[in-house]
Amino acid sequence: MTNILVIDDSPIDRKMIKLALTSKLAEINLIEKDSVDNIHEILDTYQIDVCILDIMMPEKNGLDVLKDIKDNERYRDMPVIVCTGLDDIEIIEKSLMLGAYDCFFKPLGKKEITISLPLKVKNAIDLKKRNDEILYLSYHDNLTGLFNRRYLDEEIIKLQSQKHLSISIIIGDVDGLKVTNDVYGHEEGDQLLKTIAQILREECRSGLVARKGGDEFIVLFPDTDISIVRSIVQAIKDNCDRRNESPVKPSISLGYAMTYMNDQDINHVIKEAEDMMYLVKLGTGHSRM
Repeated sequence: MTNILVIDDSPIDRKMIKLALTSKLAEINLIEKDSVDNIHEILDTYQIDVCILDIMMPEKNGLDVLKDIKDNERYRDMPVIVCTGLDDIEIIEKSLMLGAYDCFFKPLGKKEITISLPLKVKNAIDLKKRNDEILYLSYHDNLTGLFNRRYLDEEIIKLQSQKHLSISIIIGDVDGLKVTNDVYGHEEGDQLLKTIAQILREECRSGLVARKGGDEFIVLFPDTDISIVRSIVQAIKDNCDRRNESPVKPSISLGYAMTYMNDQDINHVIKEAEDMMYLVKLGTGHSRM
């Protein structure tokens, strides 16, 4: 279902827009507003995919609303189709320069209702879907579906700029991946990685789980005490032990560490967790669990 926000102070125009879209487009949900005080709150509440925005409104100028949308990183790429009852090319030019996807003039005639407006909105919906797919692929690991290294690096920068009491980190390295690939083939190795990824999803619901690269995974827990992280590490181990996958039983070596009051560089703490994980992998770090 595609959520389309229609912001127009005219009930008649909103009715005509609704008629034009519902008669031609399937699986759409129209959210109608005659004015807007907080556009970001509306976008968040209704998870808007496409916006149709009247430029000339009595309370707040549509150009200001458009600028608010495009200044928001989360909604910057959302298609906004502007409309106006004024035959003013300069206003349309300003809208397009601010990032509007398309435009149309009111009042709507028969051609606009039956062909033009539905086509503009359909194209906007298709663009939104393509952008969402590109964004997903750019931030997710293709094999496991977890966040990838690019997303991880961006989140680390964000976390370091925010005020957190602590940030706990788990680093994991899959045991026996190379042997699995060599003996059973890369398809079985890929399945092992997917199984480990699923285990991490199940046990780390409050954390950000990412594939760091190759056979290495990482989980970030903002404002999470190290004692909770220890219990999560044990839960991951128990989950692996319960599984009876054949021919390879999932196993992962884990290390963890925590920052305090933003006093430490996250990358240094990641190194601490990695050092612990390597000790565990060598069989000398189990006493630290």
